[in-house]
Order: sequence, then C-alpha cells, then structure tokens
Amino acid sequence: MTFNILFNKWQDLANEVEFIQVVPRDYEISPLLTTEQLEIYQNKAKVILPPDYKAFCQLFGTGEFPYSKTYIRCPNIESLHTGMNSERIVISHLYSRLKAELKQSEKLEKGKTIKQFRLLKIQNLLESAYLVGYIWTYFTIIFDLSSYDELDQNYDIFALHPTDGCYFFGRDFYNFVNQFCMKTPVQKMFPELWSLLATTKDAAKIDTRQNVFLQREPET
Repeated sequence: MTFNILFNKWQDLANEVEFIQVVPRDYEISPLLTTEQLEIYQNKAKVILPPDYKAFCQLFGTGEFPYSKTYIRCPNIESLHTGMNSERIVISHLYSRLKAELKQSEKLEKGKTIKQFRLLKIQNLLESAYLVGYIWTYFTIIFDLSSYDELDQNYDIFALHPTDGCYFFGRDFYNFVNQFCMKTPVQKMFPELWSLLATTKDAAKIDTRQNVFLQREPET
C-alpha cells in the first residue's frame, strides 16, 4: 500500500470519529509527528513501527477515543533526547508489578495454577512489549515486538493487566482503531469487570451492541 493511499484511509477515518487530542505532561513538542521524527525515533529506539500506527501518529497524535475509553499514545521523541525512553519506563513498572504478583501467587499456592500460567503469559509479553496506550486507564495496550512479520509489517496487539489477564486484538492497527476504538464501548469489551467496578448508574448505560472483535487469549 502506497503512503498516499494509507494516509487517505486514515484521513477518511479522522473525518468521522470523535477523538480528543491530549498532550502528555512529558511531551515538549507537538503531539502530531512528522515522517522525519518517526524515522529518528525508530532508529534511536531500535524499533520498527507499523505503517498504520505511524499514519495515526501523523494525523491523530496522542489522545483518547471517549466512546471506548481508549487512549492511544504516540512515540515521545523528547524522551529520546533526554536519554529516558518513557515508553520503556511504563513497561518496566508493569513488569515489576507483575513479578511481585507472581511471587506472591507462588508463595500462597503450591504447583502451577491457572492464575500462575496467566501471569507467566503476561510476563513473557512484557519482555517484548511496546507501549501503545491504555483502555479505561486499567488495561495497557501493547505491540508484541517478538511477533513482527515482514509480510504485513505488523505486530500482535494485546491489552493486558497484571491481575486480570490479557486480551488479543489481532494484528491490524487500523482495524483495531476502526472496529474497536470507534465502535465498541468499554462495557462490552470487559463486561464482567465492568459489572464489578462500575457504579449502578454507569452500569445502566451499557450499550447493547455485540462485540465480535475481541478475543480473549487462552490461559494455557
């Protein structure tokens, strides 16, 4: 797909979606990135960014889709200049929390339980994770860098939480935004968790549309 076709595809999407652009406190430059800035980031961070994700960062920038409560974070170029990769700092924090949770689980339960298998799965994902954003400020969205394929130039996309498992969203970032971020309310994504955490008032507003896009990862 040529750059113009790719860019036009995202431009059409930008014209029809509700999106709130946000400039994080650790950003000192425009949230919209140029092709040159993205190339610099890839070279310095030693990571290949999917073409659709790069187009998103050029047209949308960092911000939130309020309908699905999904926050997408574009690369922080400034963090590379200071020698601190803010994306890696977040992943490292999650990794430390996950290891503490796994250690506690092993102390309380003898033998490998379903919970421990799930925690080990998340630990493996975090070891090769690139931070993409958050869902409901509760789940962290990542690219699994170990899953890169030159044929589609994409990664597996996951949403994960140290105690509440991981969810697989396929490999196509455009479809992730178009099918989930724009059209799937968070209540439908995690119905059990929403019922547990949401207030009675919020739970009454749950959208009745079916979510056929989300697939939960097997726990074994």
